[in-house]
Amino acid sequence: MHLFERESIEQPFVSCGPAIPVVVGQRGIAWGLGVHSVPDDLSFERIKREGDRKAPAGIFRLGPIFIDSRFPLSKEFRMPTVIVDEYWEAIDDPESRFYNQLLNASSIEVKDWRSSEIMHRDDELYRFGLVIQHNSDPAIPGGGSCIFMHSWRGNEKGSYGCTALDSSSLLGVLSWLDPRKAPLIVQLPFKEFRIRAGEWNLPALNSSN
Repeated sequence: MHLFERESIEQPFVSCGPAIPVVVGQRGIAWGLGVHSVPDDLSFERIKREGDRKAPAGIFRLGPIFIDSRFPLSKEFRMPTVIVDEYWEAIDDPESRFYNQLLNASSIEVKDWRSSEIMHRDDELYRFGLVIQHNSDPAIPGGGSCIFMHSWRGNEKGSYGCTALDSSSLLGVLSWLDPRKAPLIVQLPFKEFRIRAGEWNLPALNSSN
């Protein structure tokens, strides 16, 4: 992961620190639903689907940050933040009207989902993290759900579709993000990055990165 920022769309991107090791999906990445539409000429296998264990490729808006209520942080963030307790779930049932939503299930009178991610985990992967807004406006059933940036199990273990990194680096990223600068995450194979760099006005990288 490389961090960049710029003062305006007319200004060049400026690097903000060294590269950060991350892992993505166990089965790689596939085109997701974000800021840009999915290319028309893709096979089914190259498009992100529910349960495929692939991270979404594309450009995605970010937020909110979530924090496990059992592990309060003294750190204050500029991004919108929610404190999640034992009632919070991330709905991954494509047939639910709440598909791909992070919500407090105690506030829902009629629960129509058969599966979800419980945000209070026995491990510390979701001690704090960030929502990556894939397939969110509106959510297309089966298009993939519950994509987060969270702590990893280790740098050799891919995720189920999220972007994961060590806790210290994650905390640094969350502290750096500023909603006034409209933060985005770009996830692309380097070949695709080079193809779309001009059209999407991406920062300059080289293959050694």
